[in-house]
Amino acid sequence: MRDTLAGDSLFAWARRHRIDRFYQHVEPLLLEDPDAVAAFLRRARTRGFTVEALLGDPAWLAAPDSALARVDRLLSLHDRLGTDTLAAMHLDVEPYALPEWRQREAVLVTAFQVLIERVQRRRASRTLPLHVDIPLWYDAVRDPGDTTGSLLAWLMPRVEGVTVMAYATDPQTLWPALARETASARREGTALAIGVETSCGVGVDVSFCTLGRTRLERMLATVERRLGDDAVWGGTAIHFYPDAVRLLP
Repeated sequence: MRDTLAGDSLFAWARRHRIDRFYQHVEPLLLEDPDAVAAFLRRARTRGFTVEALLGDPAWLAAPDSALARVDRLLSLHDRLGTDTLAAMHLDVEPYALPEWRQREAVLVTAFQVLIERVQRRRASRTLPLHVDIPLWYDAVRDPGDTTGSLLAWLMPRVEGVTVMAYATDPQTLWPALARETASARREGTALAIGVETSCGVGVDVSFCTLGRTRLERMLATVERRLGDDAVWGGTAIHFYPDAVRLLP
């Protein structure tokens, strides 16, 4: 974000491909140089782009006070810049990425729920939306506070948007897997974005890295046709920029 030329290249690339929103990772620069973050957000806005400030880590669950200090820093920046500069606070906290997930699932889910509730209280009366990354299978994770409910059902009414890290390369397998997320988003009025993976080092069933531009563009077009007119549609999120540029020059 400190590199103006790199930022201009990002904006030019996004415009070529009709991309209008960025999930911009703001850590650790948010703590080290918040003015650089503010400058990037202003440049993006003046060029017609919206930005969701992306932050979070599974380690947040073990150190929630430190995590909330980062949230407070972002909220302070939002207050300073005005309500039209930042599109959302976007949390990527993945409790299942912790090594103890299998043994302590209920404890980690509860910690995640408490963190979300504390972030919501910090946000207070601000209009800044809260968006959260989720996997395809939170509908299968039990809500410890509701023996008949799932983590997906608990989360959806508490946030304004979710990005489902679907990371599938075959639409025929994607749609059945998305059924519960789509239904829940419609029921709660929660914006629903679909994540598409371009990073290398993972399988062809997950990423378009080795499948090429044609397959990626076909998937993007298919998702748009399927969900583009839906009231809760929040777009397709391509993960992530360095690899996406290689596939979509």
